[in-house]
Amino acid sequence: MLLLNSDRYINFVIFTKVTMLKKKQRVAIFVICFILLLGLLFLFIFETNKENQNYISVDYGMSIGTINLDYGLNEEANWMDFVERKEIHKLHEEVGSSFIRIWIDDPSFRSNSTIPYNNGIYDFRKLDSFINAALDSNAIPFIVFAHAPNEMSEYYIDYKNANPPWNNHDFADYCAEIVRHYRDMCNEDRLIKKCNVDEWYWEIWNEPYWDYWWENNRYIEMYNEAYKSIKEVAPGTNVGGYTLKFLSYDDRMMAEKFLNEADSLDFISLHIYGNYPISGIKNTMYIKNLENNAIKNEYEYAMIKNNKNLFFDQLISLNEAIGKYNKNTKIVVSELGPNWNWEYEPYFDEPFVSAWYASALNWMIKTNAVDKEFYYSGTSNYEDGGFAMWSIYNSNNSINLFPVYEMKKQFVNCNKKGSVVYGSDSNNPQIESIAVSNNDEYYLTVINKKNQLIENIKINIKNLDYNRSFNIKLKPYEVRFIKIK
Repeated sequence: MLLLNSDRYINFVIFTKVTMLKKKQRVAIFVICFILLLGLLFLFIFETNKENQNYISVDYGMSIGTINLDYGLNEEANWMDFVERKEIHKLHEEVGSSFIRIWIDDPSFRSNSTIPYNNGIYDFRKLDSFINAALDSNAIPFIVFAHAPNEMSEYYIDYKNANPPWNNHDFADYCAEIVRHYRDMCNEDRLIKKCNVDEWYWEIWNEPYWDYWWENNRYIEMYNEAYKSIKEVAPGTNVGGYTLKFLSYDDRMMAEKFLNEADSLDFISLHIYGNYPISGIKNTMYIKNLENNAIKNEYEYAMIKNNKNLFFDQLISLNEAIGKYNKNTKIVVSELGPNWNWEYEPYFDEPFVSAWYASALNWMIKTNAVDKEFYYSGTSNYEDGGFAMWSIYNSNNSINLFPVYEMKKQFVNCNKKGSVVYGSDSNNPQIESIAVSNNDEYYLTVINKKNQLIENIKINIKNLDYNRSFNIKLKPYEVRFIKIK
């Protein structure tokens, strides 16, 4: 009995010890598992946090092309300020205006008419002064025949509509006479700087699709006759036109009709404004309530969201359309801006305009689908509406510079024509970048559209690893270099 009880006691003790050991093991396993789970949770939080950070991946190891874009600006509002003020010529140079778009415009539409013809007599003195101002800015003139002279025109009640000529032959002779004048002026070295009219551009009309006279091929017939007359005078000069939109189905059909029926076309021009992708109902709602900051922010967000698709899709589609008809036709974005509405444009913050425009330039370069771009515009009475890089509208007539001027100056300085482009991608759709090298120097332009910031970083590639790949970490108002393997 005692032996039996002793055996039971021993078994009980062994059982108890084993049970305690198992409990300790279970606790240990639980603790280990808990630590592992905490570790995994920490790792998950860390990785999620890392993913939520804004990164740009750049690879300077392989080129994806070169910059072929010419930068330009419009001058169409304050003619005499542009002509008489050397400071403005210098500003054009600083923002890389290799081309300046000048309008030959209707006297009833602008206070400073540039039409050099009146009642059978040509007087080029005023237009010569505008051309000289462009040349003095180290730019090539890009001239648009925006209206016909009074006695050649068919007038409509609404002054905003174009004044198409009654007789295409007379208008073609008028265009040819202007080109002949500047051909001779260049050949005889009678302008402020040496020039070659073969480098100049002549745009036949501005936005004909807004006017009733587009119907029945009137514009195409006028274009064909003017093109032929200009080429007879200066066979090497560049003639084109249309200044199309290319967003809706109807826009594309009209553009393809023009491409198909134009006898010849050295370039086709395009106008891009940032409000077009937003539906009409929403657009009206935004316009009526833009003094409300929440509405304005929503509108800006909509414009940012659509910006990439606006440029990438439209430019690629236009290139495909041109490829069907004339592969040698150049594409010129002759007007470019974030919005076009005199009523509400001043409500948009200039830093936002600057970031929007930098994004536009980025996608033009990356698609390699555009030959020339012209911001609208250079000199402007900004406070009266519209947008500009600088304004002379104040009591002491000094020049007021806007952030978009500073942006384009630094953008152009780093992203010059001929620069080599490298791959760069962001994990945040509101942050874009362009990585280039020129003159053995490497640059990264960072465009933070959300925080309206553009910054250039000069990269010392000797400090990079062999594959020249690294990330850039962004904060709203800070750019910090982080090297990785």
